[in-house]
Amino acid sequence: AKARITRYFKKEKKEENVEKGKEILEKEIKKLQIQTVYKKKVLLISYCFSAAFFSLLFDGKFRDFLVAGVGGVLIFYMAYFANKLKLNNFFINTLGGFLVTIFSSFATKLGIVSTPSYSAIGTLMLLVPGLALTNAIRDLINGDLLAGISRSIEAALVGSALAIGTGFALFTMSYF
Repeated sequence: AKARITRYFKKEKKEENVEKGKEILEKEIKKLQIQTVYKKKVLLISYCFSAAFFSLLFDGKFRDFLVAGVGGVLIFYMAYFANKLKLNNFFINTLGGFLVTIFSSFATKLGIVSTPSYSAIGTLMLLVPGLALTNAIRDLINGDLLAGISRSIEAALVGSALAIGTGFALFTMSYF
């Protein structure tokens, strides 16, 4: 008898319990979406040193190292605010290519570096879709053609966005 009474009340409150469950689930999902894996300071330092050491990897000098490090900080803040504004990745990469090239060109005009190439390339490496390209090749080798082709197209679009931003910056800087 007790089990029947409990079952009756559960049936009566089923809709209410489902609504409460959905609310709890939505709150937990929002908590997970807000959480970041790394703190902002750690990411900022990572962007800075990654760009700087990429410039050295491409045979840049110490001044290129410094300019690329500042460029990495520039890219970090650009990506941070662009993500807050919920801009799409194509625009973010185009803007990133533009800003990095303009910054490296200004460093050259100021005499900090002799050529904008090493610092710009070092910083642009932060935006290159290496993981997407690697996953595309892996998917194609495994026979998953649809995923491989779609990831290849994604990598090509990101590369195109970087090229468009960089090309526009070089075109703009040719007038200065």
